Amino acid sequence: MTSHKFGEIRSVIRQGSADILVVVGFYTRLPTWRIPLAQRETDFARVQWAAPIAGALIGLILGLFNAALDGLDIPDVPRGIMVVAAGLLLTGALHEDGLADIADGFGGGADKERKLAIMKDSRLGTYGTLALIASFGLRASLVAALTSPTLALTALVSAHASARAMMPLMLAHLPNARGTGVAFRIGTPSPGDIGLALFLAVLALLLMGPLATIAGITILAAAYLAIWSLAINQIGGQTGDVCGALEQTGEIAVLTVCVTLLI
Repeated sequence: MTSHKFGEIRSVIRQGSADILVVVGFYTRLPTWRIPLAQRETDFARVQWAAPIAGALIGLILGLFNAALDGLDIPDVPRGIMVVAAGLLLTGALHEDGLADIADGFGGGADKERKLAIMKDSRLGTYGTLALIASFGLRASLVAALTSPTLALTALVSAHASARAMMPLMLAHLPNARGTGVAFRIGTPSPGDIGLALFLAVLALLLMGPLATIAGITILAAAYLAIWSLAINQIGGQTGDVCGALEQTGEIAVLTVCVTLLI
């Protein structure tokens, strides 16, 4: 291998590592920004290919935490609640915030402008509260049902990785409804970056086995189409909140597949 080829490979690895650090720092509270490699100028649309990797890392951390709780003989229900709560701390409830905003806006607004105004309001309404309770309760109960630490680790990695892989597709598939906000600033990922994100999602789902992978892809596609249709009909496009609701829906969907088919 020539020194030129070696230099190209090293540059690709370095760029990929920087992309992963940036995305992990965006989707979690982990201080990756302290690492010099992550401090370069970043095209946030381009780095979205690494969203499933950030999700897999989140799932891995939560899976190991779940195993530690299981080793301490924590009962299943408190264990499930503690794992989901740890996820909120790890991610800063980024996607939960989007889900609550969507529920309040879509449920309480009479037209597009009013819906977007409610979604931007930091106050939590009745619809948002109920959506958060439903999301937290469903995920906690599903994790509690995964009594094998190994299976729980697999499920959490698969769910968090594949759910986040749908967000780059949504960013490119729909126009931005607001013209401002996080999703608008991120921009539109390229087809290549979207394809790589979806490929990584399939790899994560394969951890569950072939049957569960097929079921996972199917239910994720259904969840995507449901959120896509809802966003189009309600506000005519996507926002960061729509992507957050999509992640929450996908996470619940894959955990449901794991509990249904693997235990």
